[in-house]
Amino acid sequence: MTTIAKGVSAKLFVAFVAAAMALALLAPAAQAQSEDDLQSQIDSLLATIAALQAQLGGSSSSMSCGFTFTDPMGQGATGAQALNLQKFLNSDPDTQVAASGVGSAGMESTYYGPLTAAAVSKFQVKYRAEILTPLGLANPTGYFGSSSITKANALCAGGQDGQDGQDGDDGDNGSSADLNGGEASLEDFDAQSGDEDEPAEGAEDEMVMDVEFDVEDGDVEVNRIDVAFDPGASNTEDDPWDVFENVAIYVDGDKIADVDTDDEDDWSDDDPATGDYKIRLSGLDWVVREGETAEFTVAVTIAGSVDGAGTAADWDIFIPTDGIRAVDGMGIQNYTGLITDTVNIDIVEEGGDDELKVSTSSDDPDATTLQLDSSEKSDWITVHAFDLDTDDSTNDITVDHIFVNIVLAGGATSTAVIDDLQLVVDGETYDDWSYATGTAASSTFDVDFDLDKDLVIDAGDEVTAELQVKFKALGAGYEGDTITASVNRADDIDAEGADDLAASQISGSSNGETHTLRSSGVDLDFVSATETFKENNDASTTDNQGEFTLKFDVTAFEDDIWVTKTAASGTTQTTSGVTFQIETGGGVWTTVDSSSAVLTSTADTDTAKFVVREGETETFTLKVTLDPTTAGYYQVQLYGINFSAGTAGAAATQQRALPESSFETDALNI
Repeated sequence: MTTIAKGVSAKLFVAFVAAAMALALLAPAAQAQSEDDLQSQIDSLLATIAALQAQLGGSSSSMSCGFTFTDPMGQGATGAQALNLQKFLNSDPDTQVAASGVGSAGMESTYYGPLTAAAVSKFQVKYRAEILTPLGLANPTGYFGSSSITKANALCAGGQDGQDGQDGDDGDNGSSADLNGGEASLEDFDAQSGDEDEPAEGAEDEMVMDVEFDVEDGDVEVNRIDVAFDPGASNTEDDPWDVFENVAIYVDGDKIADVDTDDEDDWSDDDPATGDYKIRLSGLDWVVREGETAEFTVAVTIAGSVDGAGTAADWDIFIPTDGIRAVDGMGIQNYTGLITDTVNIDIVEEGGDDELKVSTSSDDPDATTLQLDSSEKSDWITVHAFDLDTDDSTNDITVDHIFVNIVLAGGATSTAVIDDLQLVVDGETYDDWSYATGTAASSTFDVDFDLDKDLVIDAGDEVTAELQVKFKALGAGYEGDTITASVNRADDIDAEGADDLAASQISGSSNGETHTLRSSGVDLDFVSATETFKENNDASTTDNQGEFTLKFDVTAFEDDIWVTKTAASGTTQTTSGVTFQIETGGGVWTTVDSSSAVLTSTADTDTAKFVVREGETETFTLKVTLDPTTAGYYQVQLYGINFSAGTAGAAATQQRALPESSFETDALNI
C-alpha cells in the first residue's frame, strides 16, 4: 500500500506542478513577442516535467523487455537486438513502432528500418531530460545510442547478466518470462551439408551446414551456438583464421548472429591434439517453442587467398559437445550432448568452378553451294555458327581470343579466295584477326580473332558466334573447291572468369558443314529416300533383292546445266550423270555384286541429256536395285552429280552431295 500511495502521490504532485506552471505561463504567453518565444516556453515546461518525473523514479508508463541492450544501433542494423528493441518500444503505446502490420506488436522484425528509427525518436522525446538534454540535443536522432540504451535498460522489468563471451563464464543471456512449459530438453540432433560443399576462395556467406534438433517438454530460448572446425590431415593451411573471415548463423533466411574470425584471438583451441578449433556465437535470443523442430544454417565467408585451395583445403565442420545452450521457462540451462554428425567442405580455387562449353549451334548453316561471282566480291556469308555456353560457370566469362580452324580443299588458297573475315557474337562484330599458324597459302590454317571489344558472357548464359567470310571474285581454277570451319580444341579459346581458364575448363567442340564454292553450277537439296525389300524376284529360290530410291532437287544458277541420263557406282567423276555408293554395316561396299541403276528427272531433254535452265529447279530420281551375294544390311548414298555448264558439250564437273548423311537411304536387310 505504501508503494501505491507513493505512486499516486507522485502522479498528483507532477500533475499539480504541471498545472501550476501552465497557469503561470498563460500571462507571459499572451504577451509573447512571437510563436518561437511561446514554443521555447513550452519546451522548457516539458523538460521541467520530465526532470520532475526522473526525480520521482522515472517513467509515467511501464515498459518491459526481459533482455539487456548492449550495442548501439541505427537504420540498416539487423539481428536479434533490433528485434528486441522493437518489442521493447511496442510495450509502450507512446513509442510503438507500428499500429499494425510489420513492426507492430507480435509482428516485430530483425530489421532496424525507418519505422524503428521513428519509434526511437518518440522514446527519446518522451525521456528527453535523460537522453537528449545531457547530450546538449534539442531534437531526437532516431539513433539508439548509449544514453538511449542506458534509459531502456533502466526501464526493463527484467534483464540479463550480459552476453556470452569467447572467454570466461557465460551469463544467463535471456529471460524465462515469455517461455512456457517445464524443464525442456534438446533432442534428435541432425546435421547435414548445406547448399554449398565446395565454397570458393573469396565466397561470402556460403551455406555449408544445415542443423536441426527437437525441443520437448517446454519452450527454450537459444542464446549460444558453438561451431567447431577441424582441418584435413593434408591441408596446406590448417590455421582457420587464415581461411575463414566470418561465421554466421541463419534462421529462416535471417542472419541472427555472426562473428569475424580472421584473427587468431577469435578462436579457441579445444583440442590441440586433434586440431579442432571453435567459434562461439552468442546473444542469439532465439525462442523455439515446445514440440517444434529448431532449424538453423551455418554460413562461412572464405578468405580471398587460401593456401592449397583446390588441392589440399578441406575442413570438417560440426557442433561440439555442449555446443548449443538454451534456457527454458524454469530458468534451467539446456545443452546438447555428444554429437557425431560432421559435414565436410572442400575449398576450391577462386574461379575453379568457372567453365566454358563450345558446341555446334542450331543456327549452323547446312552444307550448301555458295553462289559466288566470277567478277566481284561477295557480301558477308556465314559459313559456321557455334555456341559459347557458361551454364555451369560460377562467374561471368570474358573471352579474349578465339581461334577458328579453316580448311580449304580442292586447290584454293586463303589469299586466292578469302577477302575478309569477321565474327559476329550477340550482335557485336569482331574484325581484328590474323593467321595464327601456318601460312596464308596453306589449305588448312588457324585464324586468331582478337576480341578487342570485351565479349563478356554472363554466368549461366549462352551466346552464338557466327564466322562470316567475304569472298573474292571466284577464279575459274577454284570452281567446286570447298570451305569448312571448326572450333574443336580447348586451346582454341583464351578466356577468363575469376582467373584465366585452364584448358580443362574449356570443353566441347564445333565442326561446321562443308560448303562448295561456285560462280555457276548447281545447288542440291535432298527430297526423300525409300528402300524396298523384294523377295525371290528372279528364278533363284534363295535370292532376294533390295530397291533403293533417292530423290533430290537440282537448281541451276548463272548458267544452264546438262546432265547425262545415266548413273554409276563410285566416288570419282565419270561420264555418268550421277555417282553413288553402296554401303554395308562395315562401311562402303567396294565390290558391287550385281546392281543396276536408273536416273530419271522432271527436267526436259536436250541433246540426249537432261537440261536444267538457269534459275530453275528440277527433281531427279535415282533408283538402284541391289542383288548381293552375301546377306546383310545395305544402303545407298548419292555421292555427286556430274554436269556441263553453258553448253551441252562443255567439260563436265562434279558437284558433291553434302552433307553425305543427308543424301542416303536407311539400311535394308537383304
